[in-house]
Amino acid sequence: MKTLGPFALLLAVVAPAAAADDPPPGRESGYQFDAASVEGTEWRGELGQHGPFVVRFERGGVVRYSLVGATLRDMNWRQEGGTVYLAANNKYSEFRLTVRGDRLVGEGRNQGGEVWKLDMKSAGRIPKAQGVERAPLDGRDAIGR
Repeated sequence: MKTLGPFALLLAVVAPAAAADDPPPGRESGYQFDAASVEGTEWRGELGQHGPFVVRFERGGVVRYSLVGATLRDMNWRQEGGTVYLAANNKYSEFRLTVRGDRLVGEGRNQGGEVWKLDMKSAGRIPKAQGVERAPLDGRDAIGR
């Protein structure tokens, strides 16, 4: 029984340190890896009562998106690390999203008082249309098939 005394004392000292909620120095819990650029990618989700929301991040900070049956290009984007900012229609609507693997998660709001929670899933790279100007956003090919 005497040999367990030092072992029990060692466990009493080491166990609380191992179970502490504080991360070790240099490994703070808020650390995020740099996200790859969203340029050239497509994302799909829902925008509240407006329904399906498809976003394509084009070169030069331009967003082509589909919402309520229309495809528009009045939205701009910029990315700072893992955060993506979107602004549409002269900042009437704005979004702040965080890249989390194959998801963009965050919220949006407009000057009319609407607020949306967004959780968009990556649909991959923007497809290259062959022989046409651009591939459509509805998942069909350029001929409508």
